Amino acid sequence: MTTVTYDIATGSKSEFYTLWKTVHVDLRPRDEQGNVTENYKRNAVGGNMYYHVHIRFVQNLAKTKEDAILKLKELGVDLPDTAFDFELKHYSKPSFEAFGVRMKHKNDKWYAEASQDFWKCWKENKDEMKALGWSCWNHDGTWYMAIRPAE
Repeated sequence: MTTVTYDIATGSKSEFYTLWKTVHVDLRPRDEQGNVTENYKRNAVGGNMYYHVHIRFVQNLAKTKEDAILKLKELGVDLPDTAFDFELKHYSKPSFEAFGVRMKHKNDKWYAEASQDFWKCWKENKDEMKALGWSCWNHDGTWYMAIRPAE
């Protein structure tokens, strides 16, 4: 199950209202009613290897609240005007961790050396993971995992 939400914040210079996209990917095992089963495996750092969150910069909207709300409507993103009622947050750079490993970003994809938790999930959910943008490859004897999030 993948859930997408949007958030309004600002960049480090606090000049623009900025649109951020958050994707929650949940591949946890479920029973027939869709409830998460109690016996899913935790990774080495205590996190769930079947669940991860990715935060991505979408675009700067505008310098004023009113113009930013108009731009959101042009983009077709439906957020209440109250989403702008906040003290400005600062996102210096999105970060991403999956399968107990901090991912690096390059060429519009997140990658890292493949972990054991990744391999277990890959073997059990390969088609679903490919559909979500995950891939893996071998370079000089080292296996890497990567995700290229959908736009």
